[in-house]
Amino acid sequence: MCHLYGILLVFLLSQLIAYQFRNRIWEQEEKEISEMTAIRSIACDVLPKLYESFRHKKKTLQEYVPMITRLLITTARKPNSIKGTALERLQIA
Repeated sequence: MCHLYGILLVFLLSQLIAYQFRNRIWEQEEKEISEMTAIRSIACDVLPKLYESFRHKKKTLQEYVPMITRLLITTARKPNSIKGTALERLQIA
């Protein structure tokens, strides 16, 4: 039962962090980020590093923001199609 709660907590945290970074990247760089890829990247790469950092009190969350942004831009970026991004297609219609 505890394992299930742990997995749900990781998924919830990953989803919340991914949503915030997707909005931040869209506002600053106007790039779309894949939600599922962002959640997976955060759950597998970012959360373990954050946990160890907070456990040993090495770094603050602000020091991880540029690293997370670079990771998501490189791994979760949606390709631009001829018709434009999904947000552009919705705004045109």
